[in-house]
Amino acid sequence: MAAILVSTGLAAAATPIPSTCTAGATVTAEEALAIFKDNIPALQKGRQPSELPTVFVDPRKPSDYVRAHIPGAVNLPIEEGEFTKTSLWKTTKGGAKAVLFYCNGENCPRSHLACETAKTFGYKGRIYYFYTGMGPNGWPRINGPTVTGLQPYSSDP
Repeated sequence: MAAILVSTGLAAAATPIPSTCTAGATVTAEEALAIFKDNIPALQKGRQPSELPTVFVDPRKPSDYVRAHIPGAVNLPIEEGEFTKTSLWKTTKGGAKAVLFYCNGENCPRSHLACETAKTFGYKGRIYYFYTGMGPNGWPRINGPTVTGLQPYSSDP
């Protein structure tokens, strides 16, 4: 990542991104897929992301989200200031639902920052940190489903 916004608290690109988050469990691509599969029945019924068993939160830039995201994921971009306690609480029914944070992979600091920030917000639900996310060692490696565009979900994940 070239330039990182200092005001968001994102680390410089040369700084290694932690592979764990103190706020929750780090999950592998396979574990993230298993968590996603629990969402499929609700996705097929057209449920809102806040009604899914686990809310997938994508804190990447909107342009990354539009290009490809996990079905049902909500885009709360950190750089744009949309990742706030209010937006997270709205998305997760008051901070009580399970939530999974992911971004562009091992070199993307956004999901780690979102995970740690959720803890400072006093998040009460289970937190998952998908470290490899949309990077080559993550979702694409296991052929995880993706959708494009601004819609968080598809009727046929």
